[in-house]
Amino acid sequence: MENPNILRNEIHTSFNTGLFGSGIFDARIISLTTGYPISDSQNLHMYSHIIQELNRKYSDFGFNSKIETPIDAGFRPLNVQSFFTDSILLEDGYKLLTEDLFTLVLEQSN
Repeated sequence: MENPNILRNEIHTSFNTGLFGSGIFDARIISLTTGYPISDSQNLHMYSHIIQELNRKYSDFGFNSKIETPIDAGFRPLNVQSFFTDSILLEDGYKLLTEDLFTLVLEQSN
């Protein structure tokens, strides 16, 4: 299981724009929920700091459209749960966003 503090530090110290553009860090943050559920209020503080660091890097590297909003002046998300609840994580690490919290049904075409 991935360590949240190590992941936050890795985001902080990484200067590889390709990692940020690919959405790999989003995927790794979302995968933390298996060991650190967002239903536990103590974990929300940890996620807030990790997402804040990710948002800061997105800003630094010009990926402003990837910043999870709303945020405060320090890039900290004002609603941590929206990072997780408004998205479906795809295999390639990108998030498929839902619109207005409607359920999306995905079907394989033949």
